[in-house]
Amino acid sequence: MTDAGKCLRVLQTRWGVSSVELASILGCHAQQVLRFRKQKNIKLHTLQRICAIADISLDDFVALDNEA
Repeated sequence: MTDAGKCLRVLQTRWGVSSVELASILGCHAQQVLRFRKQKNIKLHTLQRICAIADISLDDFVALDNEA
């Protein structure tokens, strides 16, 4: 099973964006992004928004789970 929080952490590292910056882009609070980072499951519409912002496919996002 894919760990969406891990994928988000890897994406943020690659993208060079902090949780505060990502929260601003997503239109939510930084605390919510920190929760996303700790959760194994994230709602699909949230993942779709993150992927659209990062300009990657959902498949590419899920593949980040195989990274360190």
